[in-house]
Amino acid sequence: MPTNKSPEQLQQAMEKLQTRFLSKLRLKAELFADISQQLESGILTTFPELINEAHQLAGSCGTFQLNHLGMLARHIETIAL
Repeated sequence: MPTNKSPEQLQQAMEKLQTRFLSKLRLKAELFADISQQLESGILTTFPELINEAHQLAGSCGTFQLNHLGMLARHIETIAL
């Protein structure tokens, strides 16, 4: 879909998205810790959530050039499958 935005406007929009993504990483880490605790307690119904969250995180990390974190998330997703 074409856009009428200038390259500068697109860059600003991308920077806002990245800032928002980075601010939510702590919440994602807490979510992964909660899921991990549930799995350790034998609550296996959280596997689909783990897979979904890891998949989303891996994709987002690629978008924002957080390659190492993205690889870790992809590794979690692969192991959980």
